[in-house]
Amino acid sequence: MNCEICGSYCEKSHTVKIDETFFEVCEKCKNYGAPVESPPDLREHKSVKKLREEKFVGGNLPLEEISLIAEFGQAIKSSRAKKGFTIKELGQKVFEKESVMHRIELGKIEPSPRVLKKLEEVLGIKLRE
Repeated sequence: MNCEICGSYCEKSHTVKIDETFFEVCEKCKNYGAPVESPPDLREHKSVKKLREEKFVGGNLPLEEISLIAEFGQAIKSSRAKKGFTIKELGQKVFEKESVMHRIELGKIEPSPRVLKKLEEVLGIKLRE
């Protein structure tokens, strides 16, 4: 196994806790954290999904499922065309890559909450149901 701190190979690892995170480390790196007898059962802790639901991103939009209108990609594309923006220009306005904006317009991916909020502001349209 490799040490999760320095990356060196170690035959016997030690479990240590550093800032609420558990690491498997080598003999040299074990002093960087508090020793732990046995690693905790991760099922006892909140699930990653639950932790993400409690966080907020993009202003006041919680990181949870957001109901988009049915043809959000087409709505973005037509509003962009009405405003006279290219995909690249719209991407710059919402701080996203042109390739990502293209995939959003095609409906292949959904915009993140941050991008969704910026698109609604820049284009002056409502994309959420």
